Amino acid sequence: MRFTRPLTATAILMALAAPAAALTAQATTDLNLRAGPGPQYAVQSVIQTDAAVEISGCITGSEWCKVMVNGQEGWAHSGYLTTSYQNAPTVVYDNYATLALEPMTYVPADPNVKEFTPAGDLIIGTAVPNVPIVIDENVTLQYVQANPVAPVYLNGEVAVGAGLPGDVVVYPVPDTTYSYVNVNDQLVLVEPKDRRIVRILR
Repeated sequence: MRFTRPLTATAILMALAAPAAALTAQATTDLNLRAGPGPQYAVQSVIQTDAAVEISGCITGSEWCKVMVNGQEGWAHSGYLTTSYQNAPTVVYDNYATLALEPMTYVPADPNVKEFTPAGDLIIGTAVPNVPIVIDENVTLQYVQANPVAPVYLNGEVAVGAGLPGDVVVYPVPDTTYSYVNVNDQLVLVEPKDRRIVRILR
């Protein structure tokens, strides 16, 4: 007969306290890695399209997840992160429970972070067709920097493919078919017909 040693109270507590394993996901577009869970937090770096990230948890009722990429920790918008679930690609957004992601809370460490009242919501985008954008980016950037427009603040993340609400005013860029706008303090080029972001002017 084989006997097993019962778990000690310490071992039981350690088992209960063990953190959930990080979930590996991929970015579906070049994605901001922010210092906190929201567009009001500084961009620390950019997660490249298809780059792998480790998700340690997500804020319940929020679109933001805490991630690690190339050794750097930050927050990313879950609408642009996908993972494999039951052998199918699955968007992390709105699937926290299904993917068994650890629920998290966030207490701002910096009281000076600028809060804003959003004028609407960015529409989470899908991958845009890989069609070259025929512009002189240096000339375009010089133009939009020389002709600043007031920023509009929107919930969500500034990402290629994201859609603008219909009431957001966009401004034409001369000698191109594109318009520009300042969203959450980031300059972006927009395809005016479908109002999708096609380039972030970093």
